[in-house]
Amino acid sequence: MSIVQGAVRAVTGLLAKRRPFSVRFRTRVATIGIRGTHFAAEVDGDSATIILLAQQDPSASNAIEVSNAYGKVEIDQSGWGTEIPDATSPPSPPRKMNTTQNMGSILRSINTTGRVRIPRSPMR
Repeated sequence: MSIVQGAVRAVTGLLAKRRPFSVRFRTRVATIGIRGTHFAAEVDGDSATIILLAQQDPSASNAIEVSNAYGKVEIDQSGWGTEIPDATSPPSPPRKMNTTQNMGSILRSINTTGRVRIPRSPMR
């Protein structure tokens, strides 16, 4: 899946549980590899902020890998994240995100955007 612009909150489902390394979200500045998890991201042109969110099931796998041509970071602590300031910079080292500032901005964007439903293709 590609994220072009805006905010997204993703809770991976059955596919991520069965084949976690096959689920990826791409932006212009990085790829987010899912390891059966819950995350939020805000993409604004050539910059992005990605934050790992807590799982409802504490025994579930919870990690993301954010990478681009300039570097890679793995985030496995809820509330931690990374920022990519432009298209020629690596993801920042994982850090505890200021939930008031970072999460507030992302969640406001998500809450003010209508849910997009993608119809399922018919089973054959």
